[in-house]
Amino acid sequence: MKQFLTRAVTGLAGLTALGIGGFILLDPQMFFMQNGVVLGDSPDLLSEIRAPGGLLFAAGAVIFAGAVHERLTHIAQLTAVVVFGAYGVSRAISFAVDGAPSNALIAAMIIELAIAGVVAIMLALGKETAPAQRGSSNHAF
Repeated sequence: MKQFLTRAVTGLAGLTALGIGGFILLDPQMFFMQNGVVLGDSPDLLSEIRAPGGLLFAAGAVIFAGAVHERLTHIAQLTAVVVFGAYGVSRAISFAVDGAPSNALIAAMIIELAIAGVVAIMLALGKETAPAQRGSSNHAF
């Protein structure tokens, strides 16, 4: 049951990052318009927006791979905590410094922090089994 829950949460986090990253990468204007942000047609701005979309997509691939391949679960969970935690904390800083964003972006912040928190708890609870698993392999992961 614990392994199923770990894979399910990791997979959901990976699919979330893949979906959002892919959407930003392929159609940033439409993605941001959903939150009332108009990007315009500046190639420079769109390049600056697509690049983090690609990074989020790549991180999502790593995270999702951890749901499929047990050997990658630990690195996938670390990636999920860093990526979703960084997004959530960055939004919280923006909220404090710049003022309240739209309700959709506040919801995104809450979801990002929740994903990071749940995965961090799973990592902490799984620590007692991690050394035995790492000790049985000659690989860096």
